[in-house]
Amino acid sequence: MALLKLSRNLLFPRLITSQAKLGYTNFHTIRKIGPKIITKTVPVAQFNSKRTYFWIFKRLTKREIRLADKPPPEYELIYRCTVDNYFLVIQYFGFFAVATVGFIALLGAHRFYMPPSPRDDLYIGDREILGQDPINVNSDETSWLLAAFMTVYCCIYFFVARTPVRIYYYPQRQKYLLYFYGAIPKQVKKLKLKPGELDHCESFFKSSPIAGHTYALKETGRKIILVDDYFRTTGDLYVLLGMQKDPNVTDFHYDNKEKKSDKKKSDEKKKLDGR
Repeated sequence: MALLKLSRNLLFPRLITSQAKLGYTNFHTIRKIGPKIITKTVPVAQFNSKRTYFWIFKRLTKREIRLADKPPPEYELIYRCTVDNYFLVIQYFGFFAVATVGFIALLGAHRFYMPPSPRDDLYIGDREILGQDPINVNSDETSWLLAAFMTVYCCIYFFVARTPVRIYYYPQRQKYLLYFYGAIPKQVKKLKLKPGELDHCESFFKSSPIAGHTYALKETGRKIILVDDYFRTTGDLYVLLGMQKDPNVTDFHYDNKEKKSDKKKSDEKKKLDGR
């Protein structure tokens, strides 16, 4: 009986290879035949599709991010939003949705302001129905639906426009480069900052999760949402806010300021002593 099974497996090895390709492994046949036939088959992992239905939400590597953002080579990545792909989907979906809503609104306005023509009158049997269209939607209902959709989209874009997807840092020059997604597809906005130009502020939505993560520019008052967990380290946030110096870089600006202040104090002391 064992010889018959062995001869069958040797004469029909395709059955084993097809089972291996489908992810099915027959351990009984492996023990009987040995590893010779199995080693010639293609590994199961190569047959798994690398692209799934959620490939657009795949997290990019640092190299792919730098190729997409194209920052100067001296800048290093210190902040990365983990939901940046969702923001990208909102950018594309919102643009086409708003364009569609605007087109529908224009058609509705044209139909609302234009008087009905005699051709719009319908005849059902012997009855005449003037100015009625069975597929016509109530204008008030359409207006409310469009207004509700635009309100939801504006609230979402209000959050996306204030949240940077990535922040790059140039340690030697003490400069920051913030990247934001715009309202148009493939539109990326940049903002340059220096340490100490941001200040913590209270959010308009005090009960929302972003209440403790809202910051504002001291000069313009523009609101920016920064999540602490998205920074490389907590110290990077403190350096950005100007609460501490960068311990890894010699800050020539602060050193020069301290030297100038010490020299000024010494000069004033000499003047007082001379008097």
